[in-house]
Amino acid sequence: AQGQPREVVIGLILSTISIVATCASSAGGTTIFQIKGRFGWTIVNAAVQAPIWIVSVLIIVAAHLSVLYVFVALGFASVVGTIISLTTARRLLDHPPDFDLSIARLLLRQGAPLGVAAMLAAVYYKVDTVILSSIAGSVAVGLYGASYRFIDQVRQFASFVGIAYHPIFSRESQN
Repeated sequence: AQGQPREVVIGLILSTISIVATCASSAGGTTIFQIKGRFGWTIVNAAVQAPIWIVSVLIIVAAHLSVLYVFVALGFASVVGTIISLTTARRLLDHPPDFDLSIARLLLRQGAPLGVAAMLAAVYYKVDTVILSSIAGSVAVGLYGASYRFIDQVRQFASFVGIAYHPIFSRESQN
């Protein structure tokens, strides 16, 4: 964010909030709904989030507001979805959720290598584009970026398959 305009920095912060809220909703409530076989609640959550998002964008466009408000609207819709998801999912649990600091530390310690690897991959991609730009020009960088977007979509498809099978695997208490 260094050297970027103020609006870009605020946009990054706001989009990060919406991503964290969306991930909290997915990791918490949605997983519980899938394990318990209550897929209707996932639809209810999406049915609440989508209109909030659409109405917010329409208001932003009609009022000729800044692009930053789009991130605010996305964050607001994600936070509302998270609250609904976690509130309804909590009722489905046999034991109320509890926070254990030792488990949280263990998970963070185990997840740190993946986080570092993801950050290094992002840096590697940026270094590649800088080197490629100096050697072959902006057209090559554009083609390289487009090919990476294709690879990213293929990775997402694999992720969707994994997410679809997650409830089946997690139902097995022995697994």
